Amino acid sequence: MAGLGRAALVIVCVSLLSMTASGGSAAVRSRAETPPFRMVGTPRIDEIDQAVRKVMAGGGVRGASLAIVYGTRLVFAKGYTLGPPSTPLVEPTTYFRQASVSKLITSLAIMQLVDEGKLTLGTRMQSILHLRAPGGRPPKDPRFGDITIRNLLDMDSGLDPALEDSDTAIAAAVGKRLPVNVGDLETYAAGETLAFKPGDKSRAAYNNSNFDFLAYIVAKLRGEKAFADAIRKPLLKPLHITRIRGAEALLSQQLPGEATYYPNPYATARSVMSPSQPTVELGYGDENFSLFQGGGGMSAAATDMARLLAAFNLERGNPAFSAAALARWMKYGYTDLHDHAYSGSEAFGFFGFDALGPVAPSSSVPPYEGDKGGYLETSQNAIYFQSGAFAYVLCFNGHTGHDSNWYPSFAPVIGAMEHVDWSKAPDLFPRYGMPSFETTMGKPRSPGVPHLQFIDPKRFYVH
Repeated sequence: MAGLGRAALVIVCVSLLSMTASGGSAAVRSRAETPPFRMVGTPRIDEIDQAVRKVMAGGGVRGASLAIVYGTRLVFAKGYTLGPPSTPLVEPTTYFRQASVSKLITSLAIMQLVDEGKLTLGTRMQSILHLRAPGGRPPKDPRFGDITIRNLLDMDSGLDPALEDSDTAIAAAVGKRLPVNVGDLETYAAGETLAFKPGDKSRAAYNNSNFDFLAYIVAKLRGEKAFADAIRKPLLKPLHITRIRGAEALLSQQLPGEATYYPNPYATARSVMSPSQPTVELGYGDENFSLFQGGGGMSAAATDMARLLAAFNLERGNPAFSAAALARWMKYGYTDLHDHAYSGSEAFGFFGFDALGPVAPSSSVPPYEGDKGGYLETSQNAIYFQSGAFAYVLCFNGHTGHDSNWYPSFAPVIGAMEHVDWSKAPDLFPRYGMPSFETTMGKPRSPGVPHLQFIDPKRFYVH
């Protein structure tokens, strides 16, 4: 990613506990009953800690994890818990569902393949996946074969945006019982008529299906069944990342270290993970995460997302992706996000970014400022960065009320970056099982004032 080569980064992950699950609504609790605020990790920095607590308290949020990378060093890693003693304690290494922030990982994995010469942006999806419609028939729409990698990255493929939520329709079309798998979804998609001609920029709109299919392509080219497995050897292992994985749907399938997800207000839904479709708590079976790892189905610890993003700061010797690949990625994203031919109100998310622009007050790029957000039924997320300075990722496994105070820029954290001296802070990566990067960059510059336009997360995410 161009311009991220000298960035410092902040990762924030926040969890929401249902007021119902914690003993009743806020309206019936005494104002004197202030829940305890617990912190685990880096010593106090009041400006940051209180900013996180304010978001948590304002939205009924009960857990948070914050990690700050300065240059190539992890200088801050902390878990926050706001709630009664029974509330699961959040640590810096707690996993959180990444929702659409997963797209950033997917786009990077695609650009890694481009850098290796295994793909071009003009490569046609069908030349890799060779999909057939139900019954083994050719794709229903002859334009299906025209969809390219760039169409998927720019969300102008014409694919149905609701594919990952069409479990029962997919099962019926392929003649099987729930749950369905990626192969079933691919077959179903090949049997649909595209919404428009691939490459029609005027029809481009935020669409998770595009990034789901990018992940299927990564898995196919890497010889794996799942995207999460496909990125482990080429992307995660070289960076010593061990805490990025696919999210699990059912409560009984949750892996060790995963945050607990609480719908607020409490709600239930029909499961798509078993043929009988029993009623389940929202967030635990009403979505099949294996279908959309690339578009919104990854889970990660803040410390390890920080590691991935810190690798952008390596000017040479990057073991996972070259500086040239990062530069191309950022340039493509900036160019297409600012192409006025993409005229729709939902035309963003291209190349894994919701917005990308020059850092104020400059009018040229690089350096860039940018963001990526995500939204699940029981989570919200946002990444913000200023290349050559810092960035953060904010992940909620609950909702804060669609408050713009933390998206696209979390002002108190940006302010703290202006005057907190991180230059002498020790590198915490080794504490969390990851060796220090060799320093290959100068001192990060002071951050500018963020100028990105707020996008209401209610508009831009199904996932």
